[in-house]
Amino acid sequence: MKLFGRAALPPADAGKAALKDAAGEAASYLIGLDDQPGSALLAASVRDVLIRIENVCAITGLSVPTIYRLMAKGIFPRPLKITASARAWKLSEITAWVESRERGGVS
Repeated sequence: MKLFGRAALPPADAGKAALKDAAGEAASYLIGLDDQPGSALLAASVRDVLIRIENVCAITGLSVPTIYRLMAKGIFPRPLKITASARAWKLSEITAWVESRERGGVS
């Protein structure tokens, strides 16, 4: 599965470092610096990136209704109000939520 058409999500057995690398690539893509010289350095220096619901769905693999159900239960990060009608999530909060999930064991 590809994230934003470029960066692949890490496999289920990848460590936290792989997830952080994927988050860095996603941040670079989201701020429009993909394939630009020095983009990795600039993306690493950006404190946080706000992402919209379609990108949250791509990162988590969850549908929009599932995200809102989890938010209603208080177990998923809430978005920030960026305009009167627009909402966005901090990429760092979404990646932290993904890292906090338990891996399912093989039965």
